[in-house]
Amino acid sequence: LCAPVAARYVARVVCGAGQMALVAPRGASRVVLVALTGIATARACFDDPDYKAAAVFALKASKRDLLIFEAEI
Repeated sequence: LCAPVAARYVARVVCGAGQMALVAPRGASRVVLVALTGIATARACFDDPDYKAAAVFALKASKRDLLIFEAEI
């Protein structure tokens, strides 16, 4: 998540580096967990034109599945 977009939506990367065990892969080459304040904020972040522009580069770098869900972290 690019810094300006992360700052705009008060997003924080909870994990994304280090060891992990992806036990049921679906083709994604990377897992990153980003915490936002709620579903509406996550959707607004995803729909943000600056996020869309940055995502073009991210999608070239790795395959991913994107999920938006509500949880206590």
